[in-house]
Amino acid sequence: MIRDRYAVDADFAAWAGARQRSLVGTAYLLTVDHDAAHAAVLEALAAVAARWRPDAEERPDNLVRRHLHAAAGRSPARADVAPPGAGPHLGPEDASPSGRGAAADPSWGVAADPSWEVAADPSWEVAADPVRGTSAEPSGDAVPDPEEERRERLRRALRALSPEERSALVLLVHEGRPLEEAPEVLGRSVRRTRHAAERAGAALASVTAPDVDPDRLRHDLADLADLADRAGLADVGAAAPAPDLVTAAWGLARERARHRRRWLAAGAALVAVLAVAVAGVRAALPDPEPVTVGWRPVTTVVDGVDVVAGPTPAAEARLPLYPDGEARLGLPTRLGFEANARIPRLTVDTAGSATVRAVLLRQVGPAAFRPVLYRPDAADPYVEADTVLREPSDSFGRTGLALDPRSVADDHRQVVFAQSGAVVLLDGATGAVRRIAVPDPFLTSAGFTAGSEFVIASSGREQWRVDVGRGTAQRLGDEGHPGSALLRASPGGSQVVVLTADGTPAGTRSGPRIVEGTVGGSVTDAEGWLGSGVRLASDPALAGAAAAGRAATGPAVARGASQGVLAAQVATLSPVRVLAAPDAPGRPSGCCTALGWGTQQLLLLRSDGAGTSRLLAWDVRSGALQRVSELPVESREEGAPAAQVALAP
Repeated sequence: MIRDRYAVDADFAAWAGARQRSLVGTAYLLTVDHDAAHAAVLEALAAVAARWRPDAEERPDNLVRRHLHAAAGRSPARADVAPPGAGPHLGPEDASPSGRGAAADPSWGVAADPSWEVAADPSWEVAADPVRGTSAEPSGDAVPDPEEERRERLRRALRALSPEERSALVLLVHEGRPLEEAPEVLGRSVRRTRHAAERAGAALASVTAPDVDPDRLRHDLADLADLADRAGLADVGAAAPAPDLVTAAWGLARERARHRRRWLAAGAALVAVLAVAVAGVRAALPDPEPVTVGWRPVTTVVDGVDVVAGPTPAAEARLPLYPDGEARLGLPTRLGFEANARIPRLTVDTAGSATVRAVLLRQVGPAAFRPVLYRPDAADPYVEADTVLREPSDSFGRTGLALDPRSVADDHRQVVFAQSGAVVLLDGATGAVRRIAVPDPFLTSAGFTAGSEFVIASSGREQWRVDVGRGTAQRLGDEGHPGSALLRASPGGSQVVVLTADGTPAGTRSGPRIVEGTVGGSVTDAEGWLGSGVRLASDPALAGAAAAGRAATGPAVARGASQGVLAAQVATLSPVRVLAAPDAPGRPSGCCTALGWGTQQLLLLRSDGAGTSRLLAWDVRSGALQRVSELPVESREEGAPAAQVALAP
C-alpha cells in the first residue's frame, strides 16, 4: 500500500482537532473577521505541524498561542466606518480632565485609576450585519434582539482597537492569563502589554457602561468566540461542515518543508560552485590582517559596585543587534529621518489607537522645533505635530530645548515640553495642545511624575509642580522631581531619593561613593530598578577597569573611564552595577544617559561618540550589551532631527 506523504499524523490530528474551534474563536476576537480568523488559525497550526513532536520540551499549546497572536496581528480587523468619537481615544474619555478615559479593573491584571470616569457613548449604534442580517433600525414590527445589539456594539468596539490592544485584551480577559506571560506569548514587555490593556479597557467602557465589568466582558467575549465558527458559515448554509483546518495545516507545513528542501539542495550546489571559485581567488590574495574581538564584558568590583568596562564607540558598531527590536521593544534599527523627509502632520483626522513610543524634535527655523512622534503601531510611524516649540533660556542665559526621560506619560499618549513661562502638553493621538502657565520665564525641562497626574517643571534653580487635571502650578523650591526615584550626587558620594506620586521626596538612601555626578535624569522600571547616566569619581580601580576594557576591545587610545550609566535596585541598592564608558577621541562629556527600560532588567541607554549616537540595550543581570537603534546626532540643518530623544516608559 502506498502511503500518502501528506497523511496527517494521528497525534497531531487528535491534539489540533480538539482545539480547532476554540482557536477559531480566539482568532476571531483578535481579528474580528471570520476569514482572517481562519487564516490565522491555519498559520498557527501549520507552524506547530512544522515542528511537531509530541515529546518536545516546549508544549504545543504555548507554541500555537504565540503563533496565533502573531498571525492575527498581521491580519487587520475588517474596515468598518466607525461613528465620530467611537475610536479608543475619542468620545467618552475626552470628558475626563486628564484625557485618559475609563479605568482598568484590577481583576484584569492591570492597575486601576480611580480618576478615570466612564460614560456611555450614544454614538455607538448597531450597524447592519451582512452575515447575521441584523439591523440597527428594525423594519415593521420586528423586535430587536438586545443580546445581538450588545454583540454588535462589542464587535465595533473591538474593530476600533489596534491589533496590540486586542491581543492584550484577549490574553488577559478572554484567556485569563497573567501579565507575566506577555513576553512569551505576545513578544512584548509586561509594561507595554499593561498599557495596551488599559487603553482597550477605556475604549470598551461604553459597551458595559456605567462601569467596566470584567466578568460581563469576559462572558461577552466568550459568547462572540463561541459563535464565531458557526457565524462564519452562515453564507454557505448551516449544514456546511466546519473547514478542516487541521488537515490543511498539516499539508501546508509539509508543502513548505518540501519547498525548503528543494531550495536548500539548490543552495548547496551553488555554495559548492562558489567555494571552488573563492578558493581560487583566495590563493592569489595576501593573508588578511588579524581581526580583533568586538567586545566582551570585563568586571571589576570597586567599593562594592560591579563596574563593567564598556566598549569604545568603534567597538559599539560591532555589537550584535538586539533580536526583533521592533516587535519586542517597539523601536526600529534607525530612529530618525532625513532633513527632506515628508512627514504627515498630527491632526484630529489622524487620531487612532496608536501610542507614542519615542519623541524627537525637528528643526524648523532658528531656535524653533516641531515635535515628531514615533508611533510603531500606526500606518505612518512618524507623525509631526503642528505646534512650534521655541528654544528656552535658563537664568544663566544658556539655551536649549531638553527632553526629560519622563517626557511621555504612562498612558503613552500625553507628551510634555518646557517653554518660557509654561508647560505644553501634546496629545499624541489627536494633536490637541494645552498650555499651562507657570510663573517662571526660565523653564528648561519638564517630566511626568509616577502615575502622570503631575508634571515637574524645572528652571535649574526652582522646581514647579503642575497639576495636569486642574491646570495649576505650585512652587516647590528644589524638592521636586519627575519619575518615581532619582539618583543625585552629594558630597562624598550619591543618594537615591524615592519620590511620591506628586514628585516630592518620600525617603533617601546613601548611594555608591564612586558617583560624583549624574547626567540626564533617572528612569525606573516596574520591578524597582533605577537607571541613570553618571560621572565617576577618580579611582585607581576604575583606571584598571578601563585598561581591561581596552584589552578586550583591541587597539584603542582610551584614557580611562570617567562616565557611564548606573543600574541599581532602589529598595536595597544591591546589586549596583555600572557600565563604564572608556574615554575616546571625540567622545563628549555626558556621553551616556539612561532613556528607559525594555523587558525585565534591560536598560536602554544612549551612547554618543565622535559623530555617532546609538541606543544600546544592557542586560543588567548578565552584562550582555546589544545595539538597538542608530539615533540622530546634533545638526542645525533645517528639517533635520535634533539630537534629543525621549522614550515612552
